[in-house]
Amino acid sequence: IQDRRFNRAGSLAYRTSMMGVIPGDVILVNGTVNPYLNVNRELVRLRLLNGSNSQNFYLRLSDGSSFQQIASDGGFLSSPLTTRALFLAPGERAEIIVDFSRIDRDRLFLMNGSLAILDFMVSGQTSNSAEIPQSLRDVQAIPIGTNPKTRLFELQSMGVNGTINGKFFDMDRIDEEVNINETEIWIIRNIGGMMQPGGHPFHVHGTQFQVLSRNGQEPPPAEKGFKDTVYVDVGEEVAIKVQFTHKGIYMYHCHILEHEEGGMMGQFRVE
Repeated sequence: IQDRRFNRAGSLAYRTSMMGVIPGDVILVNGTVNPYLNVNRELVRLRLLNGSNSQNFYLRLSDGSSFQQIASDGGFLSSPLTTRALFLAPGERAEIIVDFSRIDRDRLFLMNGSLAILDFMVSGQTSNSAEIPQSLRDVQAIPIGTNPKTRLFELQSMGVNGTINGKFFDMDRIDEEVNINETEIWIIRNIGGMMQPGGHPFHVHGTQFQVLSRNGQEPPPAEKGFKDTVYVDVGEEVAIKVQFTHKGIYMYHCHILEHEEGGMMGQFRVE
């Protein structure tokens, strides 16, 4: 799912300002304008990706009915999560199951807030042949030692630019040295900024991590699976448990495209 702008001739119109990227006025699904999907009256599994440069999505069904989230960035949750809304920041993924056998109408919409972005054309006889297991996966907790290494990453934006710990990205600089197979706690803090005061989706290469806490509290159920991207709003602090099992040089960055291109990115070496 992506927001885009178009010129009169149909070409993409990419626009930024001092405030950041200008949001698109058209929402694409799989690159399609005004998309629709033919579905039968049965359980349908949808794999969702926020592929926008910078826009968050607040997804729901037009009739207000619930659905089950079964997976996040790194695969299955431990059990299905019944919800009526799904938040996805740029780079975040989720899998949901919609039970169209309960829909007594021939059309249903996937909404972003109050805007319909995908038209489900519902037809066929009701089928209840499939079932959602109550247990999906044994999500093993990443083990933490008695005195884990803790690192702090402070995110600050300035329009389309940004820094992590006060530094702009430098390809010739290694910002962090990490021991292989050693669990660490990374604290990601959004200290705000100028001209673009919104949140940052923090992404780590080379691993799948677990959210330890959000603002000192237990993370919500949707964040209890494995992830590689976590949203941190202004003033928020998110702690993650992270472990790297392969040597090499990797990156961490804000998943807003203009921010990572504008300096909000760092490198770490695993040895």
